Amino acid sequence: MTQNGNPSLRSLFSDSLLAARIESQAKPPNPPLLFSQQVAEQVEAVIPVAFVTSATLKGVSEAVSLYTVAASKEVT
Repeated sequence: MTQNGNPSLRSLFSDSLLAARIESQAKPPNPPLLFSQQVAEQVEAVIPVAFVTSATLKGVSEAVSLYTVAASKEVT
């Protein structure tokens, strides 16, 4: 982050790169919608999430946990 609270260009580039790498994993047998653990933690209070897999992504030093939207437990 820069001093004014805006993400730096480097941060935006790395976030975009990570998003592209995650998107490349969104093909069978994985579901078409995948997101990182960081995103899962931010939305899990309002959207049910489910762990899918850990993946080694090009340009990322550690395996990344991938999540998707889980089927709702509530039947209406």
